[in-house]
Amino acid sequence: YAGVNLTNLGHFSFKQTEELAKFWDQLFHKQDQRYLIQPLLEDFREFRFLICRGQILGCVEKLPSHQASHQRNKGHAQWIASEVSKNLKKLACEVVEELQLELGAVEIIQSEERTFMLEVNAAPGWDEMEKVLQIPLTEKILEGLGL
Repeated sequence: YAGVNLTNLGHFSFKQTEELAKFWDQLFHKQDQRYLIQPLLEDFREFRFLICRGQILGCVEKLPSHQASHQRNKGHAQWIASEVSKNLKKLACEVVEELQLELGAVEIIQSEERTFMLEVNAAPGWDEMEKVLQIPLTEKILEGLGL
C-alpha cells in the first residue's frame, strides 16, 4: 500500500499490512486527515487533463520517478506532453461534464489491467502544463469560457 500526503510533503510505501495499520492508527489518534491510502500500483501511467467546456486543452503524463530528472523543480513532479487513447480522453471529459464544471483538471492513472480516477480539481493550476506543452493555455481558457 502507498500513503500519499495530500499536502505535497511526500508519499510512503508499506510492504507489510502491519506497517500500514500502525501508520493509520497514528493518523487516527492525531486526527490527521491529510493522507490518502491506496493500493501501491506498479507499471502504471499517470495523466493530467485540462478541460474547458468539454474541450481538452492539454494532456501531460507524469514521468515515473526512475525516469524523471534528478534535478526536479523544488520537488515537483516532471511532466511531459502525451498522446492518449480516445477512451481515456472521453472518460476525462465525461467526469468534468458530470460534475458540471466549466473548467477542470482530471488526473487518471492507468495500468495494463485497470484505470483509476485519481483526482478532479475544480480550480486547477495550469502553469506547469503550459510550460510543458508550450501553448498559451490561459488564452485558450479565456476563449473557451467566452471571455
